[in-house]
Amino acid sequence: LLLATNNSYLVMPTVQKNYKSISNSPNLNSNGEILNFIIPDIYFSYIGMHDNTQKMEELVEKIKSLGLDLTDVAYTVHYWKDMLAPLNEDYRIWNEKLFAIKLTFNKELSNILNNFNRFLNQEIKIAPASCEFYKETMSSFLSELNEKLNTKQSLLDFPEELTKSVINEKFNFFGPAKAKQRVRINALYYFAAYLHKCGNYSVEKRDKVQNMALSIYNDTYDKYPRVEMLALNKFPIFG
Repeated sequence: LLLATNNSYLVMPTVQKNYKSISNSPNLNSNGEILNFIIPDIYFSYIGMHDNTQKMEELVEKIKSLGLDLTDVAYTVHYWKDMLAPLNEDYRIWNEKLFAIKLTFNKELSNILNNFNRFLNQEIKIAPASCEFYKETMSSFLSELNEKLNTKQSLLDFPEELTKSVINEKFNFFGPAKAKQRVRINALYYFAAYLHKCGNYSVEKRDKVQNMALSIYNDTYDKYPRVEMLALNKFPIFG
């Protein structure tokens, strides 16, 4: 919830001091979310330096110094160059056809989500840790949605019935699952704003998707929410 509401600063000093112990605890770090607190604050400071090999090597050394159990690719200059390049790109119209091709899907998804990361930080004014959280939320949502599209549907078009189905199918319950559902709704709302900024959406299309997100929110609104939902019982969460 701290990441979802852009309040990670409340625990950041404690996390930075004890992240190794937290990362090794299955109870405190069951989903690996500790990485969202630590790593974005480091790599966001290198935005605009992806073409500087020396700086990328410096970044890799900082990631290594954390002593976390990451995949080998996370300790390569190439990985961070690819991660940071879209964060420094101007907003542009995305070629929606590339999302329909298996060979280019993963690369385009990575690029658009990293650029979305920049939008969240610069336009919505949320901290790197929360940007990363919403980026990962949108990544899982888009991947699940893509698996259910038919050949005539575009991923970035967000067909209404299918979009509602994907948002609701796993999270239409109480407690933490309900909170995750609410986070997805907010991620969709801000992703529509992002696509308008890029030029993929007209004002009308942006409003249509955001109104769909609002409709889903209203359908799932809790008049008397559990404690963990109180912080998310506002839509949009940063607006």
